[in-house]
Amino acid sequence: MNLLLQDYKLGGMADAGNGNRWKKIAYQYDLISGKVNTVSYQPGKPDAFYHRYSYDAENRITNVETSKDSIYWENDAFYQYYKHGPLARAVIGQQQVQGLDYAYTLQGWLKGVNSTAVTSAFDMGHDGAAGSMVAKDVFGLALHHYGNGEYSPVNNTVSPFASVTGLTSLFDGNISAISQNLPSLGNPLLYSYSYDVLNRLKKMQASNGLNTTTNTWTPVALSDYKESISYDANGNILTYDRYGNKAMPNKQMDSLAYSYKTGTNKLEFIKDDIAAANYDNDIDNQLIGNYDYDAIGNLVKDSAGSIRNISWNVYGKISTITKTDGTTIGYTYDVTGNRVSKTVNGVQTWYVRDASGNVMSVYTKGDNTINSGAFSQTETHLYGSSRLGINTLNTNMESGVTPVTVNLTGLGSGFNINFIRGKKFFELSNHLGNVLATVSDKKNSIFTGSVFDHYEADIVSAQEYYPFGMQMPGRGLSSIKYRYGFNGQEKSDEIEGNHNTALFWEYDTRTGRRWNLDPKPTMGISEYAVLNNSPLLYSDLLGNTPGGPGDEDNPSPFRKLWNGIVYQANFFTISFKGWGAGFKATQDQLGASSLGMMDGANRALSLGLIHRSAESVGINEQNAGWYDAASTVAQYATPTPGGGGGVAPQLAMVSNSEVVAVKAATQIQTAVSLLAKATKPPAAPVQEYDVGEFKDLEKNSVSGDKLDLHHVPQAHAANQIIPGYTRATGTAVALNEKVHRLIPRLKGSYLGSARELLARDAQNMRQVAVPREVIQWIVDLAKKQHPNSYIRPPRIPKVP
Repeated sequence: MNLLLQDYKLGGMADAGNGNRWKKIAYQYDLISGKVNTVSYQPGKPDAFYHRYSYDAENRITNVETSKDSIYWENDAFYQYYKHGPLARAVIGQQQVQGLDYAYTLQGWLKGVNSTAVTSAFDMGHDGAAGSMVAKDVFGLALHHYGNGEYSPVNNTVSPFASVTGLTSLFDGNISAISQNLPSLGNPLLYSYSYDVLNRLKKMQASNGLNTTTNTWTPVALSDYKESISYDANGNILTYDRYGNKAMPNKQMDSLAYSYKTGTNKLEFIKDDIAAANYDNDIDNQLIGNYDYDAIGNLVKDSAGSIRNISWNVYGKISTITKTDGTTIGYTYDVTGNRVSKTVNGVQTWYVRDASGNVMSVYTKGDNTINSGAFSQTETHLYGSSRLGINTLNTNMESGVTPVTVNLTGLGSGFNINFIRGKKFFELSNHLGNVLATVSDKKNSIFTGSVFDHYEADIVSAQEYYPFGMQMPGRGLSSIKYRYGFNGQEKSDEIEGNHNTALFWEYDTRTGRRWNLDPKPTMGISEYAVLNNSPLLYSDLLGNTPGGPGDEDNPSPFRKLWNGIVYQANFFTISFKGWGAGFKATQDQLGASSLGMMDGANRALSLGLIHRSAESVGINEQNAGWYDAASTVAQYATPTPGGGGGVAPQLAMVSNSEVVAVKAATQIQTAVSLLAKATKPPAAPVQEYDVGEFKDLEKNSVSGDKLDLHHVPQAHAANQIIPGYTRATGTAVALNEKVHRLIPRLKGSYLGSARELLARDAQNMRQVAVPREVIQWIVDLAKKQHPNSYIRPPRIPKVP
């Protein structure tokens, strides 16, 4: 696409005149790589804004420049990378208002950003040191997984991240603790976490005790900010205890008990045993029937939130919200579901987006604090490989803008350009995309006496969040209302509480639940639950698919497979309290596959330098193939950190991911398929699509289950051509009785081969929509029982 032209023919955009009805975005590409070189928004118009990008030899972005007139350019971001690929450093702003340094574990997990102490002595880039042009760091972040051995700095004389002892070691990629230091908010805090066997967050404990001089932790547990959560079997939150801040020491904020409509996942009301006067931004005690829903399951009422009615359109988007005081909030959307406009108390807001749905510019009308309510451009957004921040220029689009010219002797006329610093804001985010702070494009000079020492950033906002996204009281400051926060999503300040909106969800961060059903729900988890109830590991940029940092809506094949294995293994372990002895072989295959994926991840991240054979890790010859196949898949599917700029680095798939996906499908079974066989207890009642020997399935069949057992291959023919075949031990599958009746029966003598017979039955099952993975299990078991009968016959050479 070279040109995107959008017509805003209805509403204030068109009413403003001066050509505001039409908005144009022009793209220029590199002819060889296809990378975007420039993006020109409204070129030549009063609301014009331009992006210009540079790349290295490996097509990684290295510079982001922006301009209001395509004449004077500012360098908004500069990126440097490690030799093996991940982002190493980003310098933000023309005046170098922040330097962001990234470190990773051997597995490729982000270890931290900048340093724990947030001092130049421990910072990897030495930002803020005497004589440095880069301003002092605004925040530091360290993620703790399984102990001090997970990370070793290149410079072993100085470690940027303070070590912590006594934490729970987690080897599945989840977060055991987060050390977070925003000096503008007070003392740094260490947040440690505990989980249940399904990796759902159970508790958070806040501690202080960082010595910023020595960069060492001596954690002292606090009553402030701690949390405790419990869930039902569907992942619905049952209880939620939450503590507040030191302004009310030892005072609890919430002691919530969630009550659901009988037989559903729909929340009816929340009981809170804590006095409402303690805090003013939390959930308080509600009456029975506080929440109500439409026939689809969308929330339509929240009495405690002063919401009388929520009207949803047919595409699952909010059309209007009517409050109890009569206020009406209205929204409109484009054909892809992205928000186009918002109207609140007579103030209209319009969003102009690019072809991918990213906001390029924002306009308002009716806000008397901006150009006396005239139609005005209020924001242009800054992008590197992700959103960098926002430029706020209140341009009156109704009066028009007349360029100021100046006579240049001997050169003719030139344009006089006014430039004001402090109107451009950059985001600083953590590994999940949560915006922790914003800084302006100017920096402050710090002197010792009359001698200049270093620069510090102009901090315009800073905040910390509870795990599910609610902002912590006492851990925030703001000189402006920055619209983006948890998960990097837009906050809906017009709705009471801590509310987030995205393409696919409306989300209340106080309750940890969404207002609408998840369009792509995770099996076994309530459609109202978010982030798989593991909000330190997962993010959900669009509100439809929880993924690891940077996965956004396209998690890698490796992460899909690994997450599936972790979730399913935990689920079956807690449900069945162990493995069935009869399925020991498949359990071994699962273990071999899991270890193989870990090995493949190490191979990818070390460029092939780190690799262990199946034998060296104790995998026997029988399961070595499972280990090797999984290692091959993970080597090419492992996400490699790259991009970022202003936020924690996002994860990008290597170029041959499509090939890897095919390999994953053909070389190793999916986690769900594997675990369904590995963990199915022998005594469990037979369910549809269970596969096994006929006698075992028949033994566990339940009267009235409306299931029939179908032999594959069909027993009548198999008895005639397969040596040693018996009906009792033959491979069978449990099918719905109606489906079973649709499969043709073989009668009389059969003259074909066993291979032909098995292929015929497989085709018949495909015709009645039996899942492919089930058919594959059947074929595998049949071949395992009688391997000699299914050997491909040798080809007879043609006679010349």
